[in-house]
Amino acid sequence: MPVCYRLVAYEYDPGHVPPLLRVTCTTSPPGTSIRQVIRAAFPGVQPAEPVGGFLDWILSSHEEIALAGQLPPEEELEGLLALMTGALTVQDKCEVSHCLDFYRYPVETAETPEEWEYTRTGLAVYRAKYCADQSAGHELQDDLIDFASNHPALAGSEGVAAMPPSSDHGNRPDWPALWARAIAEALGARPVPLRRARPTRPQKGIEDRDERARNQRGSMVADATAAGRCVLVVDDLYTQGDSMEEAARALRDAGSAVVFGLCTVKTVKGCQGYPF
Repeated sequence: MPVCYRLVAYEYDPGHVPPLLRVTCTTSPPGTSIRQVIRAAFPGVQPAEPVGGFLDWILSSHEEIALAGQLPPEEELEGLLALMTGALTVQDKCEVSHCLDFYRYPVETAETPEEWEYTRTGLAVYRAKYCADQSAGHELQDDLIDFASNHPALAGSEGVAAMPPSSDHGNRPDWPALWARAIAEALGARPVPLRRARPTRPQKGIEDRDERARNQRGSMVADATAAGRCVLVVDDLYTQGDSMEEAARALRDAGSAVVFGLCTVKTVKGCQGYPF
């Protein structure tokens, strides 16, 4: 199950020798993919690996990261960090994977998860996905384009693929396909077809963790246009990462050099590493 975290606060000290990045996360920073995100966004940067004992690693929510190599302008690094404080980062099978926010957020007084409050983005996803609300869908499209365009790693994507819907998708709008085309146009990237190789059930109706994984495993095939490209996969709802893992596998099998993930929302279910 992928670790999900949010960057809570950061402080960059370029005058320190070596330059230091101090971070606070919702989970232990050494256990996150912050270094991986920084390297993907700024390939010339070399963040030092975490040091310390096991208790330091598991208990601390703060860390100092020494930076070396070809450092980006201070405003570009801080721009990436600011994006990470406003979104979720999911440490999955992609090189970098983000969600704009949670779908719903837990409420202690609620008797069931169905009573949890929608986030602003989560409510827009519900309206677009289940009510065919065009204005909500286009609002989310603008948010996705804004995030991808301002993320140094995602903005460099050479291809954009939409998560293919399940076989039992019904007549609902295929928002990931619409968003992927719009993001590709905004980034000057090429659409990369990603399709189902066999029928699958909607993940939402499967409770068993192993069955969810089996439902997705081997279900996708990517077009040959993925070969040698950095491809961004776009989806609406991220639960436990099985669909994104399968999409990354299919793209890499087709020759994709790097795979990024971008979803509108993440469910609280399947949020290892995030305290509630």
